[in-house]
Amino acid sequence: MDKARRFSRKQLAALTWWCPGSPYQNLCAVICDGAVRSGKTYCLSLGFMLWAMTDFDGCDFAFCGKTAGALRRNVTDPLCARLRGLGYTVRENRARGYIDVAGKRRKNRFYLFGGRDEGSAALIQGATLSGVLFDEAALMPRSFVEQALARCSDERARFWFSCNPEHPQHWFYTEWILQAHEKSALYLHFTMRDNPSLSEAVLRRYERLYAGTFYDRFVLGKWTAAQGAVYPMFDPAVHVVEHAPQCGRFYISCDYGTVNPASFGLCAFAFVLTGSSAILPSFLARQRMFHGHCSHNGAPFGTHTVAPSSISAWLNAPGISIPCMTSRSSFSRRVRKDGFIISVSSAATLVRMRNTFPSTAGTGI
Repeated sequence: MDKARRFSRKQLAALTWWCPGSPYQNLCAVICDGAVRSGKTYCLSLGFMLWAMTDFDGCDFAFCGKTAGALRRNVTDPLCARLRGLGYTVRENRARGYIDVAGKRRKNRFYLFGGRDEGSAALIQGATLSGVLFDEAALMPRSFVEQALARCSDERARFWFSCNPEHPQHWFYTEWILQAHEKSALYLHFTMRDNPSLSEAVLRRYERLYAGTFYDRFVLGKWTAAQGAVYPMFDPAVHVVEHAPQCGRFYISCDYGTVNPASFGLCAFAFVLTGSSAILPSFLARQRMFHGHCSHNGAPFGTHTVAPSSISAWLNAPGISIPCMTSRSSFSRRVRKDGFIISVSSAATLVRMRNTFPSTAGTGI
């Protein structure tokens, strides 16, 4: 218990950022990400509860996790034990999924929600909240997180996020962590060494356990991609160029999805002389991602109807960065003539592509 009462500088910031006199008291959110076993979840959840019980009375709040069971095991069960030690009265109604906390002449209710999949957003619809805490926010669907945020209509509401890192293209990393200033959020990045309750022997053991991407994520808390998981031969020093050479033949590759994202790539072949021989390398000049939860003119991008017309508009849009031997209109015609390279399983997509680009009907698509 003595070790649990010792806090590092970052842990204290997660606990007290909302307090009067804090340099961060006017912010509306806090984000704690980083290494496993860094103590961020404990400090964040305790700070969330103390904030609610200090500034509110008779209000509703929410704890959100991947599942309600994991949320109880990792967050609310140890937190409730700590609150009882601080003199609060805690009563949980597991059947209805809430916890009532009373103390210091205040009483508030805390609901527990699991954000397992896209359908989980419906569970939180209709609630009116004064604040919400997301444990492992990166494991939850974006639709669930945004629905929970929309439930916080109290002007004093604040948002509390904790997560372990995923890949650097993850929506939470790009939309919240990289834009923490714009979101009026305090961003605290944790490593294992930010947890004073871990001895030096335990820290060394963890550091010996992992290597590569797992070491970066679990020990250092970095948002690192799993390099080489799909293309082990990929080397940025070899396969990434600042400027592609002039290209004469263009095509569009497609990895199509309706529920999962769909990816379209503008690719090109270039004729390159190397000494006495010539090679024909291909370049990915531009990529466009469509997500099923996004919309375009009232319809999801990831539908068979919208995707071809969206790609057509993308091809005709100005700003194509790859050098081209032909004019813009000629370039567009060449891309349409060469057609789409699409997975054979996307039968409905093939029909839509042929209807959108009639000139591709004889290209073997």
